[in-house]
Amino acid sequence: MKSKYLILALAFLTAWGSQTFGQSIKKADKRVTFYEYAVAIPVLENIIAKNKEGKQEAMVLLADCYRLIGDEENAAGMYGRIISLDSIDPINHYYYGQVLRTLGKYQEAKEQFLTYAKLVPDDPKGPLFAEYCEEIYSLLSTAPENKVHNISSINSENSEFSPVIYKDGVLFSSDRKLKKYLNPIYDWTGAPYLNFFFATADSSRPSYDPSYTEAEGFSNKLNDEYHDGTAVLNITGDVIYFTRTIKKKGEKDEDNIITYRLKIYTSEFADGKWTKAKPITLNSDTYSIGHPALSTDDNKLYFVSDMPGGFGGTDLYISERAEEGWGEPRNLGPVINTPENEMFPYIHKDGTLYFASAGHLGYGGLDIFFSKKENDVWSEPVNMMAPLNSSYDDFGITFMPGLNIGLFSSNRPGGSGKDDIYAFEGLITVKGKVLACDDSGIDCIPLANATVFVLDKSTNKVNVLKTDLAGHYELEVSPRSEYSIKASKEGYFSDCSSIKVGNKYFTVRDLILEKPKAGKVFTVDNIYYDFDKSFIREDAKPALNNLVRIMQENPITVELSSHTDCRGSDEYNMKLSQRRAQAAVDYIIEQGVNTSRITAKGYGESKPVVICSPCLSCTEEEHQLNRRTEFKIISVTPEPPPREIDESKYLNGDLFNQDYFPKSFFEGCNFSEPLDN
Repeated sequence: MKSKYLILALAFLTAWGSQTFGQSIKKADKRVTFYEYAVAIPVLENIIAKNKEGKQEAMVLLADCYRLIGDEENAAGMYGRIISLDSIDPINHYYYGQVLRTLGKYQEAKEQFLTYAKLVPDDPKGPLFAEYCEEIYSLLSTAPENKVHNISSINSENSEFSPVIYKDGVLFSSDRKLKKYLNPIYDWTGAPYLNFFFATADSSRPSYDPSYTEAEGFSNKLNDEYHDGTAVLNITGDVIYFTRTIKKKGEKDEDNIITYRLKIYTSEFADGKWTKAKPITLNSDTYSIGHPALSTDDNKLYFVSDMPGGFGGTDLYISERAEEGWGEPRNLGPVINTPENEMFPYIHKDGTLYFASAGHLGYGGLDIFFSKKENDVWSEPVNMMAPLNSSYDDFGITFMPGLNIGLFSSNRPGGSGKDDIYAFEGLITVKGKVLACDDSGIDCIPLANATVFVLDKSTNKVNVLKTDLAGHYELEVSPRSEYSIKASKEGYFSDCSSIKVGNKYFTVRDLILEKPKAGKVFTVDNIYYDFDKSFIREDAKPALNNLVRIMQENPITVELSSHTDCRGSDEYNMKLSQRRAQAAVDYIIEQGVNTSRITAKGYGESKPVVICSPCLSCTEEEHQLNRRTEFKIISVTPEPPPREIDESKYLNGDLFNQDYFPKSFFEGCNFSEPLDN
């Protein structure tokens, strides 16, 4: 059920009233002419079933009716029969192709678009959508791990769409029955007219898996006798803009049809209630405007219109707040708008424009795209990909404040009814920087063309990135997952960090790469020994494996030293520390490091970090600082050893399984707190 088109398309009232037509094709055609598809369908089905006069025309009309109410399965079946008939309008091949796209039958759809292109060579839509049917496989093969689920607590057997986060719940449009009000039927759909409903969120549920109370009518000041829907509120939540269609007498055309334009109305919340809605100054009696969206400062109004001068279908426009009302509308241009429909704009707090389009490369029907404005120019729209987008209609997106979580609408199969509201967790943008630093770690400069390896611990996939001239890298990752991020470049020690991703945009701590330098000392954490013992425990091996990796990747000779605290005799501590250092070195040599590159040295208690005088004056934490293992660079050799990882072989955007890398490659990547943006 394509309810979003009800609030987009022109609304009609016919001079024929509610009289009952007979079963003739002429009268069925009138029903279709008056956009009464729900009424026309059984009439047309009867004509076809009984093989009455006008059957071929009835089949064409019925296919259109199915398509326009969102019954793609029946539409495809009927168009499939139509294309074999004689003297049919070529547009039926185009419509058939679009229906097949919605059903995910891309190769069959391509054939119909190519047929249409051959029959109507002057229309660019044929070859364009045939090309889309080929390019779709690039989207299908690279779909990210977004998480999407139906909000059954809101949805009904009718249509619910265009959610708006408001106060402690969600405001949305629906053609379900409105309690306490008359519910006249709209003959396009066979359902009541659209109204606003509100449902309160269950505060005990996590934001990424919301549940809501039973929805109720929002306000009788906003719910009028005809269609009301697709709203936006200002930043303080006390002014609302929404789309309305009003029955108003006007001139009839040659088919006895009165056309009602969509208009944007506004209302203020005062004294505990919404005031009577008023039309804004941009409205026109000669074209429609609707689907309002506001910039973050409330000074720019985005909307949809079929006004003259657009690129086809419906386009997105912008108007800036003027001294009185709103300024002259400006089309967002051909980067955003296409010959098909663009609609349902939404402006994120960061200024990103989200919108639904049937004209950009997508899965079929409406897909949700986003575009950013840079130097007053909109960037090429980016498809938000599956599973947020599907081959059906996906539209009406909104985000929860401060989170990369939100709601959107879709008529995909498997929902509660027709259009349903879904929750989604969008990808999180992880941003980081790689620096080259001196021994102090203070004097640092950005390190360009460093290689960054990002391990997704839930999928065991490794993304490869390259830093830009400013040392930056960024990657979109799945929410509520864990990642290890490692930076590497030949001639430098690598650095690594692990993060736990929530639902916010954040920046990872800087990854610091240093050049090997004689005399540099590293304290090696997490090398533990049993009391009075020197053998290598299992829990010490990861830290030692990290040292093996460092030795394999860097042209250095080192001294591995062991230190004790002051408890015990000097002689005993010296022997114990030497045995422990030698055990660690023996382990490293067993992993393939040449014996000439590493030596063991026990220092006992002779080089404490904390002076304990007398010995028992130190706390256990201070004794632990003195009980340490250190890794000291003795020399940097002229010729580096063969590297386990050759960064030059990795390209930006490469994707590998984790087992492609050495087992120890991501060891030592300790968790660090992200820096919230």
